[in-house]
Amino acid sequence: MKLMDCLHKDFRHHSLEQQDQAALMDRCELKYLLPVSQLATLLPAWAGTYSSLSHNGYLLHDYNSLYLDAPDARFYLQHHNGKRERHKLRWRHYQSSDEVYFELKKRLRSQHTVKQRVRVPQLGRWNTECADLLSDHPALQLTNWQPVLQVKYQRFTLLNRAATERITVDINLSYTDVRHSSEAQALILKPWAVVEIKTPQKPLTSWLARQLRESGIRPRALSKFALGRALLDRSLKQNAFKPLIHDVWRLPLTRAWERASQEVRYAS
Repeated sequence: MKLMDCLHKDFRHHSLEQQDQAALMDRCELKYLLPVSQLATLLPAWAGTYSSLSHNGYLLHDYNSLYLDAPDARFYLQHHNGKRERHKLRWRHYQSSDEVYFELKKRLRSQHTVKQRVRVPQLGRWNTECADLLSDHPALQLTNWQPVLQVKYQRFTLLNRAATERITVDINLSYTDVRHSSEAQALILKPWAVVEIKTPQKPLTSWLARQLRESGIRPRALSKFALGRALLDRSLKQNAFKPLIHDVWRLPLTRAWERASQEVRYAS
């Protein structure tokens, strides 16, 4: 794989401990949607500025996220309607370290994104740790949150020398609507990569943001969660996402039947 060859041969590598210097639980983000083929041509030029995370001998790491929403699709509509303050709730399994967290992400009016999380024993199981995380957010305690979307992907992470900027690149995205059946149809976005620039303040001075801008590549209003829901559930309001959906379907996507695993089932 051309991407992996580049990461192995061209990039310096850093450890998870070094990356923790840029945990960036309060951050600003820029997001880009790129064809994997285009990413492969751009990536070698990034090696002089960024190093790549190596953990347990791996540069590419598997993620498995289970997102929650209300029956009225409240979180999805916050994204669709462009609310300046919006939320996401999910369980996430970091498979390379075999750690599972329940996470709350909140986008603030200042355009900062704040992430809070607690470690939990199992993906998809609601427990006291999950409830405690929401205890400071009364508006989120009164709703019957339900699992709606499973998102799997592989990620490599880049870090600048000063450990003030983190780049995540997600490939092989797979979406599954977990609400309807133990046999669910997964939509696989194999031709696409999601690139995110994460910095403590607005990334106006990001080297990568400048390089992408000079290449004619602009950031997009993009949420993996909202995109997956829109692609899999055509009954949802979608007007604001039509240009993004149109672009995604420009390259051939794959549908595959996969059995929803026990771990993604919501348990009280």
